[in-house]
Amino acid sequence: MKKLLLLSTLFWISIFAFPQTQIATSNHSVATYGHNQRKIVRDWQENIYVVYTDVVEDDIVIMGLRYDQASEAWSTPQFIISGNAPTLAIDQDDKIMMVYKTNDPEPKINYISTLDFTNWEDPIIISFNDYEADMPVADVDSTGILNVLWIDHGNDPSDTRLCYAGIIEDTLIENKVVLNKENIWDISIANHLQYGNNSLFFAIEYWLDTVEFYHSSDHLESIEMLYSNTALFPCITYNSVYPTGWGEEHAVRFLMAKNNVLYEVESGVFGFEPIEHYLYGYQGSFVCIDNIAPPLGYSFLFLNNDKLKHGFSYGSMWNWTTVMSSITGEGEISNPNIAYKHFNPLVVDFIWMENSNDGYNIMYMRDDKYQPMPGINDEEAGKGFSLTGKPNPFSQSIILKVIAEGVNNNQSPHIEIFNIQSHQVAKLDPYQKDFLNSTGETRFLYLWDGTTSTGMSASPGIYLVRCSYNHKRVVRKIVFEP
Repeated sequence: MKKLLLLSTLFWISIFAFPQTQIATSNHSVATYGHNQRKIVRDWQENIYVVYTDVVEDDIVIMGLRYDQASEAWSTPQFIISGNAPTLAIDQDDKIMMVYKTNDPEPKINYISTLDFTNWEDPIIISFNDYEADMPVADVDSTGILNVLWIDHGNDPSDTRLCYAGIIEDTLIENKVVLNKENIWDISIANHLQYGNNSLFFAIEYWLDTVEFYHSSDHLESIEMLYSNTALFPCITYNSVYPTGWGEEHAVRFLMAKNNVLYEVESGVFGFEPIEHYLYGYQGSFVCIDNIAPPLGYSFLFLNNDKLKHGFSYGSMWNWTTVMSSITGEGEISNPNIAYKHFNPLVVDFIWMENSNDGYNIMYMRDDKYQPMPGINDEEAGKGFSLTGKPNPFSQSIILKVIAEGVNNNQSPHIEIFNIQSHQVAKLDPYQKDFLNSTGETRFLYLWDGTTSTGMSASPGIYLVRCSYNHKRVVRKIVFEP
């Protein structure tokens, strides 16, 4: 039932994307601080939940609000609990869990949960004494365990350690120190709620200098370093497809900033050496990343000067990235945060802060991950190939046109059709190939009549056309309305 609801909702939201919206105001200067602390999550019905820090009558508090899909409206912000630095997680049954830092002189990490975002269970302390706890991040694995990481600070500023707690059914089952290392500054944890294993991927930044990416398959009894480099703002995500050979999708993706330039890394897990490349022309900071659709790619946010940008990457081996939106606020933009669960291959939800005369506005936006299929001109033309198609929407068939450079006689771009669950439904061969002597390019024509690779008629709705050629890739949205 949840999947059916999700499919119908996805179709709706792909047509009605949300513009920039102010959803709250805070008096706290870092209300949404923590690019790896998830302040925004979705449930199966596409309801959206947001938490942030505020100051009310000299008390530092955590506030929350909800977008209700049925009424298409945001709730009024409500007080949740005294504390700060909240991070949200949500399990397969839409139970919402929050981990946060207390306001004590020696801060602790607390856990609370709710089924309705209104009535919260009593908090549970999950951190240790004699250290100041900071920067909690959390995620639910396939076994239902909430995995929490945080940083402990000792009396010496350089005395830091990485700590872990496992929680299931509102019960703390273990907490322990994972690493004792100097100057741990930031941490991130990868999403893996939908996937059939309990592997845990996380990243550490050391005092504005070095980043390290790790993997564990035994709830951090042992850890394996995957990658290390001099960089800032590490974030990490991974997919559910394990590669079987070169050309398949890699399991883990990292994103980070080196000298204010964004770098992407695909991991060495499952037999692959790390592959690193920089995103040409992408400069910025405060990077945050969403889930991967294994055959397609992932969205990420970053701050570039006075703009917040939403980019989409198809993966480092394809060297192909697109800016989907560039936002200029009425005030200074800071502290962006991107929604994780549950994964949505069509749109991305995110929030950020803007300075205002009355404090700090909490802003929200939903953006498309893929552009609709252009009927005549393609903005990607000149990058190696262009992809266009018409009519779109279509009822009987759509003709897809690819123009590619440097084509050999035996080469043709690969065209694949995916549904909104990112499953391949058809693979197409060109029915016409023309050499364009005046430009040195080649034109390929493909036709899709809404038939799957098994010969069945595809269901009405949105589909994604993926065109891959010569280590470059682009994906476009089409609508089938038979």
